[in-house]
Amino acid sequence: MDRDMLEIEVLMEMEAYDAALDHYKYGRNSPDNWKFNTLWELATYDSVDTNLPLGQFINYNTENEKPVMNEYITSAIEGKSTFEYATKNQREWAVKRSLQGTLSYYAVMEKVTNALDLCGTTKKDQAVQEWDKALALAVGSIGEAMMIIDTAYEGYFGQTLLTLANEVCGLFGKCTASGEASIIDMWIDQNFRGLSFIEDDECLKLTQLVDTEVNPTLLVPIIQGILHYAVMNESLDEAQSDTLFAGEALARTVVPLINKENPEEAFLIQENMEFAQGTKYVKDGSENVFKAVATSLHGLSIDCSLIGKYAGLKYGNLCEEQKSSIGNDSAQPQEKTSLADKVLVGAVLTISLLSGLFFWRNRVKNGLVPRHFSGGQALSQEMS
Repeated sequence: MDRDMLEIEVLMEMEAYDAALDHYKYGRNSPDNWKFNTLWELATYDSVDTNLPLGQFINYNTENEKPVMNEYITSAIEGKSTFEYATKNQREWAVKRSLQGTLSYYAVMEKVTNALDLCGTTKKDQAVQEWDKALALAVGSIGEAMMIIDTAYEGYFGQTLLTLANEVCGLFGKCTASGEASIIDMWIDQNFRGLSFIEDDECLKLTQLVDTEVNPTLLVPIIQGILHYAVMNESLDEAQSDTLFAGEALARTVVPLINKENPEEAFLIQENMEFAQGTKYVKDGSENVFKAVATSLHGLSIDCSLIGKYAGLKYGNLCEEQKSSIGNDSAQPQEKTSLADKVLVGAVLTISLLSGLFFWRNRVKNGLVPRHFSGGQALSQEMS
């Protein structure tokens, strides 16, 4: 289906927006019996289970009155709503990163979830098929790694999530010697292990694999993309930056997931990466976006070392940002005590001491404390 993605970009570059929308809705390159699989179908998956990524995405955008996936992509193609005054290139990037990031990630995770649901049942073949579809959606046709500014499609063959990984890995020092993103080998290995777990009905192991490895790995290039666009766009105004909506599209992918464990960080990332007419983009600075992402990684089960270090930035290493954040949290300044508070505490202690002495004296007089108890003798002598 990444060929459909590529053709949509070509058509948008030609300003053939009706044809691009037609490709999006009806497909041209992924036959399924008598019809085509379509990007529109993937963008309109529904879920009410907020324990699942897609359910979190839909619930977050619905509650915050933000466009869901299909609405956002369609508006960008047609130049409506937020995109009414966006440039041609800005709309291209919004669609590209939405299809490559948001749609690809949630479509992959939906297929993975289907495989989990079918694991251990009599429908093992269907479970394997869903797992294979997840791999196909993630990999697509892995293409040349090159960050393009002028046009959104030149130099590419693949269009899906792991191609995004190839694009951004060099910025973070996370490419292999061959130029591919290091997480691609990880994802392929995870896929083979997942298939083995399905075949052997080891569904608990499959669930653990998805939660601790598959899902976090797929989020890595999206996180890297957000950080890159935060740096790239913070010094540009909306008229200058072709990639303004590229950063927004990727942030839309992960903010609903971050919000579950780190709502404050989710809000900061959204406020800085989301386009707002008349508001400076990345208004709090890319450093604060890096810090918010670093704080959020634990909640996403992502090891900071998978992200790497953004070259040329003193705050580009998220592992160091995590350590700094933990250090700041543990070293909270002690609240200063006012003179009035000290006097009040002293008075309370004095009253407590005198009350205790009076109580002890009465107990001694009434024979409730043995006379051989030295403490009682000392206190009774002092009170006599």
